[in-house]
Amino acid sequence: MPKRLLFSIGGLFILGIVFTAGLIVGRVSRQPKAPDLTDPKIWLPIKVFDGVLSRDSGEVHLTVSAISRLSDDRYPHTVMQNKIEIRATERFFQFLWPDSGTFVAGWCDILDVDDDGNKEFLMYAGKGSLRIVSFTRSEFHFRPRLDELLSFEHAVGPFDLDADGGLEFVEDQHFPSNLDKNAKWIWIPRVKRWSRAEGFIDVSKDHAQYYGQRVIPDLERRMTTEQDPDLRKIISNAVDFLKRERQRAPEVHPQRTG
Repeated sequence: MPKRLLFSIGGLFILGIVFTAGLIVGRVSRQPKAPDLTDPKIWLPIKVFDGVLSRDSGEVHLTVSAISRLSDDRYPHTVMQNKIEIRATERFFQFLWPDSGTFVAGWCDILDVDDDGNKEFLMYAGKGSLRIVSFTRSEFHFRPRLDELLSFEHAVGPFDLDADGGLEFVEDQHFPSNLDKNAKWIWIPRVKRWSRAEGFIDVSKDHAQYYGQRVIPDLERRMTTEQDPDLRKIISNAVDFLKRERQRAPEVHPQRTG
């Protein structure tokens, strides 16, 4: 084969590589960039508050915003994020989730959850998905797992289950708790309370009336209509478990002060 023909073929091959690389670079360069979270235009406000937030904050103006964009064939960036902005006299504070891309709240309530004089941010991604953010001494606080609930059948609240003026929350727990991937199970509600010191803790044993008047009767009714014998047995065991728990821990009505 003549050298001229070899050079021609080699040149065409090189040009083909360069052309293909140019197409790839061009396609990559045309892909949308990740959103700039410092751009205020991309945020949707979900809560505006004016007033006293905490004992040491004084009067503040705050805005809670959200952004949610899921990736697809044309947009490779998944962004799920909330932003809390607090403006006080000559001071500005901002909070973002540390795990961008896993949670975004669509609405927010601001209230004093544990009656300590400081209001918290209750950030809801649905009636069964909640994170609590606190703000004290000019700092935001959020602790993964300690300050979040995820419930699939029951709304998380808050509620006043024992009519004592305090706030309780509800989170589903699978029963039995020691299941494997092939086992059958059901959800049962567990009562939680939140405090700045401990986050969410299980206080189900202190709410015998709630379980005796609502949860256990609901499970007993479900047991009469359940067609699956294995699930009927699990429901029966759950009822027995909750009844034993009530017997071990009689109902306690703590008195709130303040």
